[in-house]
Amino acid sequence: MRAALLHLSLCLAFLACSDREPQPRHAPAAARAPDDEPQLMDDGGFGDLVDAPGSELVVQHCIACHGPRQFLQQRASRDTWRALIRWMQRDHGMATLDEGIEDRIVDYLAEHYAPEQAGRRAALPAELMPPNPYQR
Repeated sequence: MRAALLHLSLCLAFLACSDREPQPRHAPAAARAPDDEPQLMDDGGFGDLVDAPGSELVVQHCIACHGPRQFLQQRASRDTWRALIRWMQRDHGMATLDEGIEDRIVDYLAEHYAPEQAGRRAALPAELMPPNPYQR
């Protein structure tokens, strides 16, 4: 009986909290970062795209098949973004893009979603490594 009452009160508390106004996804324009930082566009809840020339093409052509979080977390170089588009066209039925559209999409992705610098140092050359005790 206690468990049922506890469960009921938790459900009622949850329902009471759900009547609140939804919190905005982005800060109001006045509270946003300075102009030198990229602004995020309201893309209808698909993810946080940098609001810059080309973002509308990404929404139009890329989000038609998958959400941006799927591809924006990958980060890639210009050549890799272009290769990914060609791979999707060749193996996954993506339509051929009109002339100039692919370049604008790749420009946008390469500028705003390029690989980030890794925090690790480069690997040591093999001659500086100690002997491998498992190698015979």
